Amino acid sequence: MGMLLVMALLAAAAPADSGRAAVQAAAAEQLAAQFPAEAARLEVRVVRLSGGADTVQAPRLRFVGLRGAPAGHLQAEVYAAEARAGAALLYVARFDSVAALGRALAPGEAPAEADLAAVWIETTRLPAGLLGRREALEAVRAGAVAARRLAEGRLLKTGDLRLPDDTAAGAAVRMRFEQAGMSVQIPCTAREAGRAGEIIRVYSSATRAVYRARLTGEGEAEWVSTL
Repeated sequence: MGMLLVMALLAAAAPADSGRAAVQAAAAEQLAAQFPAEAARLEVRVVRLSGGADTVQAPRLRFVGLRGAPAGHLQAEVYAAEARAGAALLYVARFDSVAALGRALAPGEAPAEADLAAVWIETTRLPAGLLGRREALEAVRAGAVAARRLAEGRLLKTGDLRLPDDTAAGAAVRMRFEQAGMSVQIPCTAREAGRAGEIIRVYSSATRAVYRARLTGEGEAEWVSTL
């Protein structure tokens, strides 16, 4: 009797499993057609089928609220020919090649190209801003350094690497001061490090004042305010 019950349960489950596979395959095919450039990055999983969706062997899907390449949960209506057969809750996993560090870096240390590894992982639920290996390589080739202490194996994110400072703390800075048609150069000393475009504090022994100045290049700055 027990064996007969098992066989009956297996026979009932087979059509449902077949229906789930058909919906999964149809969803993957339709998404690949809609987003060919993203197809290799997407993996469709069936979370739940309702109505008679699990009995349709050649389903056609209509995605609900789809405006771009999906990542995460996605709802779809399931049709058999032209008749609506039920609904599906799908989960679309997104995969990307991201850059991982092969060794730990100290703040300000420059990584080598060999320190970057490409890791193919699911990024659906990971925070935005992960760097692809190509982006990380471009930063390294531009002379980027670690913005903070970075552990071995870390997946690199935007902000982990930065261009080195143009001006070190304690370096001489010529600050241009312009006001009311007057322009003068004030010799100063940088109180903190920075690079072009950043605002740092500088001190002038000539005027005995501290200023906020925007760096315009190595050892060059323009006055922003007086502290």
